[in-house]
Amino acid sequence: MSDPTWSALQKSAAIIPKIGGAISIVSCSLLIRDVALKWKENRSIPFPTLMIFAIAIPTLIQSFFQDFMTTWMVPDATHNQYQYHQYQAAYLAAGTTASCTFQGFVSLTCIMLAGLYYTELAIVYWGTVRHGWTETKMKQTWFRVAFFLPPVVVSLGLTVPPLFYELYNFSGLSICQIVPYPMECVWGLAPCERGSTESLMIFFYLLVGTGVLYNVTIVVFMVMLTHAIWKQERAMDRFLTPGQEKRRKQTRRTYKQGVRYVVSYLICWMPTFIWAIIDHSHGPPVVLVYMNLIIAPLWGFFLGGVYFVPRYETYREKNPSGGRLQALVHVLNIDIDLLETTLASVDDTTGNETTLASDDDTTGNQTPLLSEIA
Repeated sequence: MSDPTWSALQKSAAIIPKIGGAISIVSCSLLIRDVALKWKENRSIPFPTLMIFAIAIPTLIQSFFQDFMTTWMVPDATHNQYQYHQYQAAYLAAGTTASCTFQGFVSLTCIMLAGLYYTELAIVYWGTVRHGWTETKMKQTWFRVAFFLPPVVVSLGLTVPPLFYELYNFSGLSICQIVPYPMECVWGLAPCERGSTESLMIFFYLLVGTGVLYNVTIVVFMVMLTHAIWKQERAMDRFLTPGQEKRRKQTRRTYKQGVRYVVSYLICWMPTFIWAIIDHSHGPPVVLVYMNLIIAPLWGFFLGGVYFVPRYETYREKNPSGGRLQALVHVLNIDIDLLETTLASVDDTTGNETTLASDDDTTGNQTPLLSEIA
């Protein structure tokens, strides 16, 4: 087969996700490092933070193997053990059938796992506010097993069977996912060499159905969480003196973070779900494809942002005279002494003197429970 002429969409599908994937890798690495430093310092880590940590790990893996690697793991013409078909050509392809299968399996497992942990995180926060779940209760072994184990079992239960049906193949654009090979067999234009249209239909509805279910669950429990806090604050209004202003600070704070939490997940994956549903019946519009290529790989970036933003805001409130850089350095747990030494050594070569004010670790670093929603 002669070298194809690559379209702008094919080139974009191979390159654009790498940018977002690299950003997400850095963001998730900072989040994981932040929690690891707390462990190293023997600090108490709230259960919701552990769940955010559990979300960050598969998100980091998925960002690397799917978003950053993209078509590098797709079989090229020389490594494809099957007949090379028209729709199976990929820009920058450098992989094999085995690497394609690995990419599809690992990426889908990580996406399902992180999505289910997101769902449980929403339930944990609702249970904490509505039913008074305490850290003592959430530290019990049975409680942690009940929350950490089921997502692993469900994810593997949905992503391992397609391996036996040889369903992880190049999707025709940027990555390997659940689709028969070659793609022409989906339209009845050629016989399937790997997978089948029947098995595709089964796993398509299982995976999309599960995704819709936990997306709806996330939204429902965040709404219930905000309503529960609003009811608690409304009950406290009877203690106000005449003329005293009614405040909804906690409700507004939780609602604001809840919106961040929901949007950070849904804004990244809603285009993907819509794309999957539309693509099942007919091709999605090009605008939706580009939206997905740009937004979906930034999932890890939004996760890290939602994790660190409340702490950043808390630090800025307690240190209004401090600069944004100082707040960011503090929130990301960057070694200030090392940074000062580095800056000083650089400035010595130019004859300038730079002073970067340090901060008290006790100010703004202790984030309230509701502020650590991610």
